[in-house]
Amino acid sequence: MMPDTDAMILKECDPTMPADRNDRREATRARIIEATSRLIGHQHGLSVRIEEICARAGISRGTFYNYFQSIDDLFVALSADLTHDFNRIVLDCILKFESFARQTYAAQYYYLERAASDPEWGWIMVHISAYGPIFGEETSQAALVSIEQGIANGEYDISDPVFGRDLALGTCLAAINTQLRQASPACR
Repeated sequence: MMPDTDAMILKECDPTMPADRNDRREATRARIIEATSRLIGHQHGLSVRIEEICARAGISRGTFYNYFQSIDDLFVALSADLTHDFNRIVLDCILKFESFARQTYAAQYYYLERAASDPEWGWIMVHISAYGPIFGEETSQAALVSIEQGIANGEYDISDPVFGRDLALGTCLAAINTQLRQASPACR
């Protein structure tokens, strides 16, 4: 007999399953992500309940749990969706700088510029950062690597790379928050 989780994986990944079922699953997931973005993508969007997300997405609570185990799980997915492609572009740009300190500065600059040009994105970043790694796991991990390299290269006079990462990302997060509240770009 096959364990339940194995059966679920086989059912979800069944290549004989009609494509429209996969399309519907993706469309429902996208509606949940979009509804959450709209609910938290403004200054007062910090507190959102699963019921609000379900109502906005037009789904039941049970359907929500078919896609996400918790609101934290949803925020992880939202963060990945909103930052992955942007982070790839930022990484390509900042790697042109030889100095790790300059790379950190450039990444902060790009995040500030993105938040200024897309306030909804900026507020989402502010709000999801309240519940998990600042700007999401991928950004947090990339920043940690950069700070570690900067310490090894003698560019940062700190001993703890996690502290350095949190200082860099926390400063950027605070600047984005101020920029959004004052509705004035910090980088211009």
